[in-house]
Amino acid sequence: MSAARVDTYVVQLPERMQAGEDEAYAEFADEFGPRLRAYLVKKGVPPHEAEELAVSCVSDAAVKINQYKPLPGIRFSAWVYAFGRHALADWREHRARTTPLAGDMAAESLFNGELEGNVEVELAVRRGLAKLPDADRTIIELRDLGEERDYAEIGTEVGIKPGAARARHLRALQRLQSILEKDPYIQARLAKAKVKTHSGEGKG
Repeated sequence: MSAARVDTYVVQLPERMQAGEDEAYAEFADEFGPRLRAYLVKKGVPPHEAEELAVSCVSDAAVKINQYKPLPGIRFSAWVYAFGRHALADWREHRARTTPLAGDMAAESLFNGELEGNVEVELAVRRGLAKLPDADRTIIELRDLGEERDYAEIGTEVGIKPGAARARHLRALQRLQSILEKDPYIQARLAKAKVKTHSGEGKG
């Protein structure tokens, strides 16, 4: 199946699922189950646990499919991988594993920190992405919101060298963070997190 046909196929899946097509749900599981499992394994989750988490993510996404609203330029897969990121955050918290990803501190802070684990936050991120230039949005999606492509693959996708892709990824994250910091919902979440932090320090 060509890349173009795959993209069209994936784009059609949410509409078919929202229409209640049983076959679409099965195709969704076949398409994203292995991808989510590979993503979680790459993040350090043991294979047997990644398998269980991937199944749970697919089930959760299927149950919440009617909450999905397409946005211009934002891929359906980015919405699906939000469930994978939530599962990863829960897994890390449960095991007290806090080691950041080497070379991606900005992405770790933005996508797996205080702003993780909330549907409204995901919507805010998607709104912020929609305000970025196409190339910046694509780079973030490929690096942080999907299967975590390396910079060589990203460079090929957008037509630049790997080193330039790395630098542009950082700048794109900084732009997105600046946009998110102006979002009313994100501002409220960050303010609440700061209050909790200061309260904890006071008790100590």
